[in-house]
Amino acid sequence: MSFIRCCGACIWIVAVAAGVGTPWLDFHILRDVDRECRLPSRNNSSLFVQEPAANYSSYRLDYTLPEQSPNQRIHTPVLRAFEQVVGTASNSTVQVMALGRQIALGVIVDEDGWIITKASQLEGDEIECRLSTGKIVSAYRKSVRQDLDLALMRIEASGLQPISWNEENLVKVGGWLATLSNSKLPISIGVVSVLPRAIRQERAILGIDLGYDRQGALIKNVFPGGGAAKAGIEDGDVIVAMDDNRLANQEAVLSKISTLHAGEHVRIGLRRGDRSLEVDAQLMDIHPSMLDETEIEVNGNLSARSTGFAKAFQHDTVLEPHQCGGPLLDTRGRVVGLNIARAGRVNSYALPNDVVVPAVRSMLTAAKLIPVSLEAADRNE
Repeated sequence: MSFIRCCGACIWIVAVAAGVGTPWLDFHILRDVDRECRLPSRNNSSLFVQEPAANYSSYRLDYTLPEQSPNQRIHTPVLRAFEQVVGTASNSTVQVMALGRQIALGVIVDEDGWIITKASQLEGDEIECRLSTGKIVSAYRKSVRQDLDLALMRIEASGLQPISWNEENLVKVGGWLATLSNSKLPISIGVVSVLPRAIRQERAILGIDLGYDRQGALIKNVFPGGGAAKAGIEDGDVIVAMDDNRLANQEAVLSKISTLHAGEHVRIGLRRGDRSLEVDAQLMDIHPSMLDETEIEVNGNLSARSTGFAKAFQHDTVLEPHQCGGPLLDTRGRVVGLNIARAGRVNSYALPNDVVVPAVRSMLTAAKLIPVSLEAADRNE
């Protein structure tokens, strides 16, 4: 089959050929997509399956597409083909926010304001959720499953529409998926590439190369894309403390890091020349080989926690880390899992239903046993 003409009709043909069935996809919508998706010129050709990075390295040819190319999966007419797949499920999806910006997506799992999301994306204590109605409400963390990187939150609302789950494993290789936000169109679409399996845990790192200094651990090199670089740490800084504990040398720093998990934050005391300063850095479990300017350029932003899951399936949906934590639907409009990590250019992970549903059930049961007086105290802390 040729992908020279990449349009809505391709979605229909490939889905049927893969045997996944697309009863909710309106062929007339796909035909409209086809009208809007024109064959690109030879100098601006691309594949439908993956958008390249926004910038390009001097070591590679320039395959950058113009903004909103009709051949991209995020092009509105392509996403519109999945509008009926989304149905009312977007009413059960929220945007998780901190300091006025989105940090994750979340799923309403109980009508009385209980929401599940990706734990390592949560920043600080002042968290809010934007509902599909546009209303913004405060959210409070109630529990965390470290092994699954899931956090249960509570908002002050009732009469919400919880997501419709079942415990079946509905994932099929080659099946199309729609990633939801709280709007009528999906934010992105993709294809299942690998069935559920264990994702090996990578070591948590800051993304620095250490050396000796009489006052602490000298940072010889800060690798791009790591937690240290994002925190503003620079080459030549000296680490003198972590979480208010004095650290005398690089061995002490490495020992401290070894006790932490990917996604966790650590306060780092630094000496920079004659100045002392403190920064907050998040550890990441990306492989050191990914801490390279060219790799970052190709792969884009990656989740701080993207490994160490006992069971997750892989798909090629292009996501940003702040778009994890929300539901995935198949072409029949059924929830098949929850996006849990962005791990590479064509590598996103999702927890399948038979992992998420039991976890949510146990977290809800435990949280609802907490007396109301303790909940109120928790909010006032």
